[in-house]
Amino acid sequence: MISRQAARFLQRLRDLERRPLRQLVGFQARRVEELVRHARRNVPFYANRFDAAFDAEDHLDLSRWLDVPILDRATAQANSEALKARETPADAGTARPDRTTGSSGTPFFFEKSQATQVADAAHAMRLFQDHGLDTDGRLCDMRIDYLGVAAYPEGRSLPDWSYGLGSGDYAMLDINTPLADQVEWLVRRQPRNLFTWATNAREIALELERIGETLPLTGLMTSAERCTPGVRADCARVFGVEPVDFLSSREIGIVLFACNEAPVYHLAAESAFIEVIADDGRPARAGETGQIVATGFFNFHMPLIRYATGDYITLSEQPCACGRSLPAVSAIDGRARNRFTRSNGDKLFPKLPESELDARFGPGRWQVVQTGIGAIEVHVETEDAGQTPAEDASLAPLISESLGETVEVKIRSKEKRPDKSGRRKHEQFRSECL
Repeated sequence: MISRQAARFLQRLRDLERRPLRQLVGFQARRVEELVRHARRNVPFYANRFDAAFDAEDHLDLSRWLDVPILDRATAQANSEALKARETPADAGTARPDRTTGSSGTPFFFEKSQATQVADAAHAMRLFQDHGLDTDGRLCDMRIDYLGVAAYPEGRSLPDWSYGLGSGDYAMLDINTPLADQVEWLVRRQPRNLFTWATNAREIALELERIGETLPLTGLMTSAERCTPGVRADCARVFGVEPVDFLSSREIGIVLFACNEAPVYHLAAESAFIEVIADDGRPARAGETGQIVATGFFNFHMPLIRYATGDYITLSEQPCACGRSLPAVSAIDGRARNRFTRSNGDKLFPKLPESELDARFGPGRWQVVQTGIGAIEVHVETEDAGQTPAEDASLAPLISESLGETVEVKIRSKEKRPDKSGRRKHEQFRSECL
């Protein structure tokens, strides 16, 4: 059922993505109003939340949209029952329970309408088609196994992964599986396509290279973590294909995806109204970084309206040459905790000297941590937490240059985990100055 509905929705995506911008904006405005009116009637949490955006005649005035409060995750968690709709339209389908990974703290448990699954499947189909994935080949998927059905050595198998675009089968393995077992499983499965977290793809590539094994990959998709230049270079060298990166939120679905014709991303504006909001609360301008605030159009069971996903992106200064009217994004930057706080209070996402730090400490075996204003620690993975890496006088100038101001740098050891149990997303930079 979802495959047939997703195929129809895909045709809508193909139509909308190249319409004039004013028509796309008109489509979004109608969807926002439909969802907001539903939420006012049926969702207790929203009974009066949109009052500032309606005029005396009960018309929704989108010029007042910024007056509607942003919904952060903590507020959503605290009001999860009040966010559930008493009634839903028939075309929303059934409700499905879901949860976040909890990488920012406590997991958020929520509900999603079946219609959101259909939209997300259509976005995935577009990604598969545009980037030429072999949908007749096997896809191996490594992510968190919430259901406990994808444990090593067999994992989980399903007959289809491409929603009817091809005949390839699907295999999943829990990402908490030790790396050696992941690699053994992949070599045994021989996938044509691989989907996993970005740094996990890199670790798999380097381990395959170390043991002299290969995979017959023609497609690689990454998400959940920043796909850094180091990740791209190692994956391209070992696998022979570059990662196709996208940003997805479990609460909203696919938020943005890599363009197949230019080195930018596009917002998935056909299924969500995605705002990019600067720290001062105004919409970010072209070339400016801001936080994603999203309103998913199709989750009528538990609408998340003006929902802050926690992700920061940078809007492109130029429209994409591919011809899509979908807004273009030049970078996926990270989360608030990944910003460096300068001595004047300004915050920025640092461009760390990844290749130099990889060469010194090993690919992905380090993390730069801001412990105070002007104070940096480099946490280095070692076999023994008591093993102190040697101090390096050249490290402070190197990191200071990347941060744009002088900092003191200390090196700390962090014991290497024997396996990946309880794995969290890897962050090259983390600040404790929030």
